[in-house]
Amino acid sequence: MLEYVPHIFELYAPMPRYLHASAHRMVSIARRDGVCWWSVRTFARLVGISKSTASRHLAILTRAFAFATRRRAGGGYEYTINARFLPRGAVSHGRAPGVPRREPKEYLAKNKEASRDNFGVDEEDWPRRMLGWRHPQPGRQPFWLSSWGARPGEAGCRVPAQYL
Repeated sequence: MLEYVPHIFELYAPMPRYLHASAHRMVSIARRDGVCWWSVRTFARLVGISKSTASRHLAILTRAFAFATRRRAGGGYEYTINARFLPRGAVSHGRAPGVPRREPKEYLAKNKEASRDNFGVDEEDWPRRMLGWRHPQPGRQPFWLSSWGARPGEAGCRVPAQYL
């Protein structure tokens, strides 16, 4: 979205003053070639007007002032802004730099190591695990994951004796 849209007074003069904000927002949202598409609801939110007012503004701008041409495109409208209303030179967008992405392999390996190393080892987790084993929800079996080792009372159980 463009931060600054030049206002060409002689082009906007025939339009009523209340349409200027909508026209400016259309230019700022459009691609460099002047094509833009959005729902009326989104446009209304961006301009700060009601949905019915936004629909009325778009209709007036396309019909009366040849500001843009409108054509039906798959359930919505696509607008092509007249080239005389578009900025002639390059206009900077002034965006903040994005957050760099992590390498997917590193991310997956990190999570696998964390789950393999920490799952079933933490001492403070045993009371919670035993709570699910001793007091199951009504109508359900006692809860125990196979990664926690053998169930309490079975051979090879890793639950500390103080929690049994």
